[in-house]
Amino acid sequence: MPAPSGSSPGPLQPSRVLNVEENVTYPETFEVVHSRHLKESDTVIILIGLVGTGKTAFISEVLGQDVGIGSRLARETAEVRGYRFRLPRMDEDLVLVDTPGFEDHSDDYEILETIANWLEQMYLRKVRFSGILLLHRITDNLARPVVWKHLQSFENIYETQLFSRVLFVTTMWNDRTDKVFVQRERELVSIFWGYMINQGARTIRFQKVTHAAALRVIRFLQEDRGEPPLEPKPGRIPELIRELRWRKNGAGSQSTGIVQVAKHGLHESLESAHRKLGQFLKFLEGKSS
Repeated sequence: MPAPSGSSPGPLQPSRVLNVEENVTYPETFEVVHSRHLKESDTVIILIGLVGTGKTAFISEVLGQDVGIGSRLARETAEVRGYRFRLPRMDEDLVLVDTPGFEDHSDDYEILETIANWLEQMYLRKVRFSGILLLHRITDNLARPVVWKHLQSFENIYETQLFSRVLFVTTMWNDRTDKVFVQRERELVSIFWGYMINQGARTIRFQKVTHAAALRVIRFLQEDRGEPPLEPKPGRIPELIRELRWRKNGAGSQSTGIVQVAKHGLHESLESAHRKLGQFLKFLEGKSS
């Protein structure tokens, strides 16, 4: 996946805005599940993002119950865990997978390994993978390279087919459409997320932290756009797990953290990856000056 660049990805598509109240209908029950508990009738949505972007708060709004908001060892969530529920008039069980926030250090490899284990169980159990909600605080000045870096791990598995199932969710709007935030949103869409949006990813504002708004985010992700089922490329998940274990154990501590699957010829050498990241950081410096 190319590093973000200054070139425009095409006509700017405004983020979907969610700020209208609806009748609130919470799930009657929900249960915490691990990857080994998944069923073929489940539909899985994975939430990822930096620490403090509101992943656990989003799930709490969907369920109508606090599922553990707050810092735990500097993370919102101490482990990867799923929440299975069914809303009235739904004919499927949804599983929202909460993940610890990325912080751009070695612990991230352990998070990615656990997520990869979930993906493997989903594939083996024929569970439908609806997609990824990537939460980003609109109050942040820049999109952190760590998010781009970790999305490459998912791209290794599903290739560019993945991006039509990625929804960038901007949070922390505080019911405002401040001009600074709107301009920041435009930069995210046209520069930092441009490559992925060109491949089918979409954006949405989560302006009001309410149950109704959270459900509309989920429905927007699940809109039927005629895409085929998301299937991993053969052998990619086990290779990713092995690679992440190698890096987690320190062998790759000086690398950029970009997962390589060399025998498939899909990824750059470490030298090239360092060069790309250096170019990206120079670009960011130019934007901030």
